[in-house]
Amino acid sequence: MSGRGKANLQRTLSWFLTIAMFSAIFFPVLFVGSYEVYRQYQKEVIIGPEQDAKALFVVLKKGLIAPLWSYTPENAKDLINGVALNPAVEAVIVKDATGEVFSAFSRDVLGEESDRIHLVSDVFFEEQVIGSVDLVFNYSSAKSLVSAYAIQIILITLFQLVVIISIILLILKYRVTEPLRSLKRFATEVSKQHFDSPSPEVKNREFIELADELDAMRTALHSSFTELEEKVEQRTKTLRDTNLELESALENIERTQETLVQNEKLAALGALVAGIAHELNTPIGNARLVTSSLREDARSLKHLSEEGKLTKSEFEHLTSDISDATSLIERNIAKAVTLIQSFKQVAVDRTSDRKREFSLNGFVADILSTMHHITKNTCINIETELDEDCELYSYPGTLSQIIDNLVNNAVLHAFEGLQLTKEMPGVIVISTQVSEKNVSISVSDNGIGLTRDVQSKIFEPFYTTKLGKGGSGLGMHIVHNLVNGPLEGQIIIKSKPKQGTTFVLTIPKQLSKQPDDVAI
Repeated sequence: MSGRGKANLQRTLSWFLTIAMFSAIFFPVLFVGSYEVYRQYQKEVIIGPEQDAKALFVVLKKGLIAPLWSYTPENAKDLINGVALNPAVEAVIVKDATGEVFSAFSRDVLGEESDRIHLVSDVFFEEQVIGSVDLVFNYSSAKSLVSAYAIQIILITLFQLVVIISIILLILKYRVTEPLRSLKRFATEVSKQHFDSPSPEVKNREFIELADELDAMRTALHSSFTELEEKVEQRTKTLRDTNLELESALENIERTQETLVQNEKLAALGALVAGIAHELNTPIGNARLVTSSLREDARSLKHLSEEGKLTKSEFEHLTSDISDATSLIERNIAKAVTLIQSFKQVAVDRTSDRKREFSLNGFVADILSTMHHITKNTCINIETELDEDCELYSYPGTLSQIIDNLVNNAVLHAFEGLQLTKEMPGVIVISTQVSEKNVSISVSDNGIGLTRDVQSKIFEPFYTTKLGKGGSGLGMHIVHNLVNGPLEGQIIIKSKPKQGTTFVLTIPKQLSKQPDDVAI
């Protein structure tokens, strides 16, 4: 709970106790005072004036018999003046038997008509009407007295309440509020982990027990915090050691992955060398065979010439064979030279990894010339569907490694389980599509296709469907990294089971040129 919440709680408790005490005193006093005012009102306004008026009226009726009978107005006047000593008497009118005013008294008394009691009666003597008396009794003064009395009661009650509430507040302050504040300050210090704060000094038994409990809580919290700090320190040390181990393991993994990537590149280069060696074997073997035949023809020509047995027809026949042999040697050597040049360019690009300008279609042709050994003795054909030629400024070595990996991946996996024949071969198509700023290179096949699960994982490192069969699981991961990294492009896969697979890589025609492009 925040400091403001605690202050609100304390203020609420103080006000609650104050209001409770005030209510416990005010409402009983209010009830008693109200009842007393009501009782006084009934006595002085409702019942008292009527009783007083009737009593005075009876006195007048009896007292006026003699003056009316003896016709002595002076005596009547004295009686009336005596009755008028009551300030509530507003008027007294006495008439004789003829209706003439015999004696009268009146005075101005403020008040409303409803505050007046009007009594009229005949005066009898020996059952004979000898006159009449009219009394007007005004009890507005009684109401004023009751009002003053009520005000007095209210003032006395308020004074009593102020005194009592003041006493209660003082008691609450020194017996409740101050101890609570002291306990609150102690709890606040404990919450700030100031465990050396002195215990609060309180007097009441309940607060002493609460202070003891808070002190016990402080001791327990101190112990818990100490244990927690030790555990946190120990776990921090453990986490630090674990992080160091993980960093070391990550470095090892990165080094291992880098080594595997380099091995993959070297393996691809080794396969390229093996393929070129295999391709060179045919023209060089043919040239060697023709060279042997040419040597025999040369020996025959020399032998016949030395013996003088060389005829014109034999000479023409031998020279014709020698000419054909030299032509065949030239064609095979030219083929070998072409293969060597293609291999040299591809090998240089693979090993240097430098940017340079090159023709897209010529680049694809060079790559194909180094791939014949991959599909030799198989029922798989590699075809091309090339768009118009264009010049690229990019990394040819990186691009050739990507295409080589995609084609090898298709040869190894795309036709697995299919019965291929010369009439119904497997087909791998390398196609290009040129736009204004980019070029798209697709490698597609008509093989077994890929499931969604394989497609979602194919670019992950170490994922392979040939686990334990020589597959490293890095080929497609390397392709993905090279396309998205140095080539600044992207690669997507389109495939459905039994409908073949197409890899489409889109790269910019021109990478940014630097004053001195270095190896990546």
